[in-house]
Amino acid sequence: MKIHVKFGLKRDITYNSWLKAINICLTEDPVHGRANKELVEYIASLTGIDSGSILITAGRTSKTKYITLPDTESIRNFLKNIGYNDEDDEQR
Repeated sequence: MKIHVKFGLKRDITYNSWLKAINICLTEDPVHGRANKELVEYIASLTGIDSGSILITAGRTSKTKYITLPDTESIRNFLKNIGYNDEDDEQR
């Protein structure tokens, strides 16, 4: 699943069908992995899953990241609520 991260902003999450990515705004700056940690914890808090189940599979040092999430009902509901279309995503 493709994630595009913006840093130093109020937390927010949307789906961008043109970019075929989930846009996430984070408060932490991308220094010493703090933004990656916030990203994982933020997604975990929104979905109700354990943060250990969320893997950043590519882009640890980039604004564009790819993550892997477990296939659960709470994840499917979360993605539906932000307008995510899994037909757009080859990596899921």
